[in-house]
Amino acid sequence: MIIAETLKALDTAFKRWYNKLAAFMVKHLPLREGVTVLEVGCGRGGLTIPLMEHIHERCQIIAFDLFSGPYKGGREKLQESITDEGYQDRVRILQGDVRKMQEIEDASIDVLISNDLFCDLDRAGLKEALLEFHRILKQGSFMAHGEFSPYPQNKHQKLMIEADMHSLVTMEPRPNWFSPSADEVAGLLCNTGFCDVVVKYFKTGIQVKGPVAITTLQRWNIDPQFIANHKEQLLKNGFEFPMEHIFFCSKP
Repeated sequence: MIIAETLKALDTAFKRWYNKLAAFMVKHLPLREGVTVLEVGCGRGGLTIPLMEHIHERCQIIAFDLFSGPYKGGREKLQESITDEGYQDRVRILQGDVRKMQEIEDASIDVLISNDLFCDLDRAGLKEALLEFHRILKQGSFMAHGEFSPYPQNKHQKLMIEADMHSLVTMEPRPNWFSPSADEVAGLLCNTGFCDVVVKYFKTGIQVKGPVAITTLQRWNIDPQFIANHKEQLLKNGFEFPMEHIFFCSKP
């Protein structure tokens, strides 16, 4: 368990988590030399940079995001990180909607990866996105999608999930879930035409408490009244990130 009580400690914890998550995904994917990897919902590149560190040096990544709403400005931050790390020749950024990916050609992608994307879509939007993923992936290609589990293991995880339900962030459409359940996603993947669906679990192990817990929720635009109602608990024990469930599957 990593307990973060300062913003610096939280930033360090996130970097360690993303690095472990990238290594875990890559370990279970056939990322051979020369493949094209599409990361959808890349945001500011929290996972993008660690992925580059773990995949073959002759692989290319397309980083795809809408870069709007709460993710506005993410493209500039991602470009800055790519340049700083010297990956500008191996990462291409595209802006668009995962529900209608006009920027990506049919059967042009070898591996597709996402993390914390499904939670930003409602059920209809997720179905649309999965159909698009199926269209743009080559036969015999693979996918990996990570999401926080919607089932808390303790009261600290429960508090984080409840906080998300009090978000003031405007999403269109506004999802009615913290994350979709593993069973629902597995069923949608199969119905879309994907096969060999496997769900693996990855422990996050990050707990945020003290003033930084309140600051973090404020940055996430959580209802101030919710924060005030739970101030004592946030200062003393904080909130904890649930474990991730990660879906691996292939396109026959």
